[in-house]
Amino acid sequence: WICKLLMAATTYFHTCPFYWMFVEGLYLFTIVVWAFSTQKLRLWYYLVIGWVVPFVVTAIWAAIKDNFENAQCWLHTGYHVDYIVHAPVLALLTSNVFFMVTIIWVLVTKMKASNSLETRQTRKAVKATVVLVPLLGLTYVMFLRSPFDDETVNILFQHANAVLQSSQGLFVAIFYCFLNGEVRSVLRQKLNSLQDSRSLSRYTKTTIYGSPRRSSSYTANGNGKIGVFKGGTLMKITHVGELETEASVMMMDKIEHTVEVSAA
Repeated sequence: WICKLLMAATTYFHTCPFYWMFVEGLYLFTIVVWAFSTQKLRLWYYLVIGWVVPFVVTAIWAAIKDNFENAQCWLHTGYHVDYIVHAPVLALLTSNVFFMVTIIWVLVTKMKASNSLETRQTRKAVKATVVLVPLLGLTYVMFLRSPFDDETVNILFQHANAVLQSSQGLFVAIFYCFLNGEVRSVLRQKLNSLQDSRSLSRYTKTTIYGSPRRSSSYTANGNGKIGVFKGGTLMKITHVGELETEASVMMMDKIEHTVEVSAA
């Protein structure tokens, strides 16, 4: 029963991505074609389609498999029983083909209405098609069955199929994450903030340890806090490791003054 349970789990997690690719296609189709119906769809609808529906299908497949093909840890591919899992996947991929064709058609129609150049229209349509193919899992449709009888060509066909299926997630990540303008803008802001904080920290350390003009002495009280004496002036008491220098205080004063002037 452990082997059968692992086989059922493998079948479930193998079919879930197809349902989530259908969710992506349905979402894009809704926001492009049925723009006014976008607010009617809730997140839990997509969660049910992506997680619950394949679980129900897999449970039905496992029950029938246990009654009619209970041999070899359910590894025997019986065409009639396995179509319980395969038929919905084929229907989902067919739906995604329809979604892609409709989205491209709407896109081309809008580009023609905008009176843009024909070459620009073609470039955008091709780009949209290339982006949608891995997102909607249409590479599976392209490699359902080899159309060649030659053994060498079939081997090449199988290798190309393996490469495209294995790198599908990478293509989606590149197109929809790494090349996305909003994602790149957020990452750029995060890197700039890290560089600014690192530069401020380096400037603070240089001011504490590298200034030879004024001698420093330290005093600690009973609460584990420490104060810094510079030139006879006691700076603000902070926790150990969080010493506030005169330079940082002056910098904050300048910033506050600039803000007040701008507000005025």
